[in-house]
Order: sequence, then C-alpha cells, then structure tokens
Amino acid sequence: MDSLSSMEGSNRVPHFSDAAKDIARYAEYGINCSYLMGVFERDVGKFSSGFKRPQASPMALTSRTTPCTMLGGHNSFVELMKKSHEVGMKIITDCTARVSSSRYNKIYEPLVLHYLDDSGKKLPFYGCQGRSINYDDTMLLNYRQLDSWDLLVAEA
Repeated sequence: MDSLSSMEGSNRVPHFSDAAKDIARYAEYGINCSYLMGVFERDVGKFSSGFKRPQASPMALTSRTTPCTMLGGHNSFVELMKKSHEVGMKIITDCTARVSSSRYNKIYEPLVLHYLDDSGKKLPFYGCQGRSINYDDTMLLNYRQLDSWDLLVAEA
C-alpha cells in the first residue's frame, strides 16, 4: 500500500511529501506521468492551530501559481517535482479558468466577469459556464478580455 492510499477514509490531509515518497515506486511500475488535482492555493483559512476549512474546494483557487500551503507549500512541491524529474516522471496539474469567489488574489479583481441580475444589480458570475450546476464558491474571469487569457497562459 502506498502513502496516499493508506489515507483513504481518514481525516488526514495529504501532503506533497506523501506523493514524493511514492514517486520512485510508481516509476518502477512503468508509470511515467501522474495527475495531481488541487495542488494550488485555495481558501483553507490558515491559523496558527491549523486550517479552518481543510475541505475547501480545490477549484476555488485564491492563486493559480502558489502551491497549497495546507499540502506543504512551495518547498514541498518543489521537492516533489525534483523527485519526479529524477525518475523521469511528469507531473500534470490543473489549469482552471475559475478562481475563488470569496478570497481571490487581487490580481484577478479587474478581470472578474460580472452580469446584471433581474433588478439591475452588478454581480460576479459565480460558478462555471453551464447552467445546470453553479458553484458559488468560484467565479469566472472575463475571457472576452485578452488580459484574462494572457494571465491564464502566464500562470499555466
């Protein structure tokens, strides 16, 4: 059993170091690529005693460039990447068009997509492009603006 599988059903939050421990063994099995979801910073509400919201959606990103502090942060992520490169494994992460609707990085502020509700009030466009499910913990940026695309590409 590997480090990540052993956490199944527990309340323990995985850490980048858990994945790093298993990288070499995965490579021995012939695996040359691994997808890691939710590696970027999200609104987990860090406090000195821990994290207030460890179950925060991995799609509600506060930054699309900063590794999640709850999972080990920048240094642990760099170590994971180093170990994966040593064994020739590629790591794939999310590249999401949405950001957190509550505590997003200020660089996204001028790019937020807005709409007018039935009473004419300007609101951020929560969720995704679809109409069936709306994720109100996320919002879209205005991809009609070239700056939104430039930022997405720069952060990817």
